[in-house]
Amino acid sequence: MSVVECVMALAVMGAMLTTLLSIQVVQSTRLGLDNQRMRAEQTLGNLADRILAAKSEQLTVDSLTAWAQEAEQEENLPANTIQVVVHTETNPIKGQRIELIWQPPTKQLPSHRLVVWRFAAESSPVEEDPA
Repeated sequence: MSVVECVMALAVMGAMLTTLLSIQVVQSTRLGLDNQRMRAEQTLGNLADRILAAKSEQLTVDSLTAWAQEAEQEENLPANTIQVVVHTETNPIKGQRIELIWQPPTKQLPSHRLVVWRFAAESSPVEEDPA
């Protein structure tokens, strides 16, 4: 009788350990994805802040690509992880829509996007009412 009880106890413990191990694997994967998402958001956010703080004449495709490469080097990312796409907008106002794309090297990880808008300054003088 005690041999049967020991086998049953081992079977129940095995099922519990299998369940705990699968929960641990899922949590580890979720934590890795959360860390990657947070890293992507921080890196793209820092790059967006740099774009917003820059003067308009500094915002060429070459300079934006160089900034993206600098961010990749600072974060020790593989080359071409961060891509910059610049769209010129004219309606309703002239400006640029700069799309920052984080594309991880593996297809299992999701990509992240951040869009930064820069509008051209109005050059028309404002007339004041002397009254």
